Amino acid sequence: MKNKRAFTLAEVLITLGIIGVVAAMTLPTLVNNSRNQECRAGLKTGYALISAAITKMQADELSTRSGDYASRQFTSVFRDYFKLSNKGGNYQDCVDNTVFITTENSKNNPSDYDEDYMTFSKSANIYTKFLDDGQFVLANGMLIAIENKEPPTIYISIDVNGKARKPNIWGVDLFTFQLMENGRLLPMGADGTDYLEDDGYCDPFGESDINGIACTAKAISDDSYWKNLP
Repeated sequence: MKNKRAFTLAEVLITLGIIGVVAAMTLPTLVNNSRNQECRAGLKTGYALISAAITKMQADELSTRSGDYASRQFTSVFRDYFKLSNKGGNYQDCVDNTVFITTENSKNNPSDYDEDYMTFSKSANIYTKFLDDGQFVLANGMLIAIENKEPPTIYISIDVNGKARKPNIWGVDLFTFQLMENGRLLPMGADGTDYLEDDGYCDPFGESDINGIACTAKAISDDSYWKNLP
């Protein structure tokens, strides 16, 4: 009978070790790519929902001109055009900061920053003054936050997978739109909006505490954006 050669224990362990090293090197990339594609799909869905709400408001002959809403009056009108979760409402009514983004008026933690959210460069916690004029949770778990303190400024931000799910980074799963004086909805970073990428508000190395606010336009229009996230 011919001798049949088998792998030695050492050879098996070496092979498993090599597989483990390769997996350790590639798995984080695969996980990040999967996460990024999920956030990209969430942005498309969130943009569609916000746009549909604006269109319905116009059809109901309600103004979408940003200057027509006094301070903190927009949210109560706007949220009626969404299906809300049972955690809907606005942040003043909520004591669970895992649901709502912490702002200066939050009951539990009066602060202008939220420790659960990072800027686009991951260099600091985000400045939340642009999110503090009403927040509500949609039935699909998305979180919308409004800035409407000084007319004619209205910003609409959306965390596309909710606060409880990571990465909670402005420009990755948190995106901002601007309602313009003429009633149009534009992704922040588009020409005419208040914050632009070229001014350092979508910079992988930027130090601004609102860095990421201007990433929305590029995230929507540029396929390479999602392949080159920091």
